[in-house]
Amino acid sequence: MKLKTKHLFLTGLILLLNASCNKDEPKPVDDGIDFSKCVIPGHNDKLEVVTFNMERFPLNGEETMKYVSKLLSQVDADVIALQEISTAENLKALAGRMPGWDYLFSPEKTWTMSLGYLYKTSEIELNEGETEALFTDDSYSFPRPPLKIKITHIPTGESLYIIDNHLKCCSGEDNVARRRSAAEKLKNYIDTNLPDDKVIVAGDMNDQIDGTTEDDNVFWNFIIDTANYRFADMGIATGNSLYWSYPSYPGHIDHLLITNECFNLVDTIFTIRADACAPDYEDVVSDHRPVELVLF
Repeated sequence: MKLKTKHLFLTGLILLLNASCNKDEPKPVDDGIDFSKCVIPGHNDKLEVVTFNMERFPLNGEETMKYVSKLLSQVDADVIALQEISTAENLKALAGRMPGWDYLFSPEKTWTMSLGYLYKTSEIELNEGETEALFTDDSYSFPRPPLKIKITHIPTGESLYIIDNHLKCCSGEDNVARRRSAAEKLKNYIDTNLPDDKVIVAGDMNDQIDGTTEDDNVFWNFIIDTANYRFADMGIATGNSLYWSYPSYPGHIDHLLITNECFNLVDTIFTIRADACAPDYEDVVSDHRPVELVLF
């Protein structure tokens, strides 16, 4: 990997100043649900990557379908890495409510907590030959096998890999050890197989990244390799708890890790506080908030 030094991470508050350059917002059927005051729609010349744990989607059936389709349509990102999708049929139904979007469901279904993607077909070309579920024989480290894809951002022609994850949850010595093992194996995989590629490791990683020693940070192997890796959301993790991705804990456990080929491409990163626009968000949508990374 080539070392790049530019380091630019802005907050969601700063990004609000640039909202006038947004894409045209989609116009879904008016169902009384509106997240427009809580989201920042995408830009034509930017690549927006979101990670979102949708908590056993659809958490509350048809009501959840309505809320999530409206939320994601108004966010208007380019590609969304998803966790906790119950079935391929439900993900297909969600994509069907979002004109111009397609979906990918993991070939490795894991109960009601499978991984998947949504992507905007006018902005994203999916290289289907590069789609792969990783570590399928290692349920200890990866109870949900990571889902790797390669995409090309059509407006800029830039290509990169995304690896969607949902690591083992919960406290306890064994669970911590499983997450630490996952971090070690993910890093080794990228170092070995994608050494010079742009890579984003996304997902619900079920642990915080702000620990300052190896003992209290399972991602220490990434943290100390500053030449090659960076948690793009570190500013969120070490910042005000109002912007953390898992408010009920509270904690920030949904991350976007980038390789150094992406360092100079980062525009900003922020948590989408959609719950501020829906008092019943946690009952209908999810106990997690989406986190968005903007590149180029």
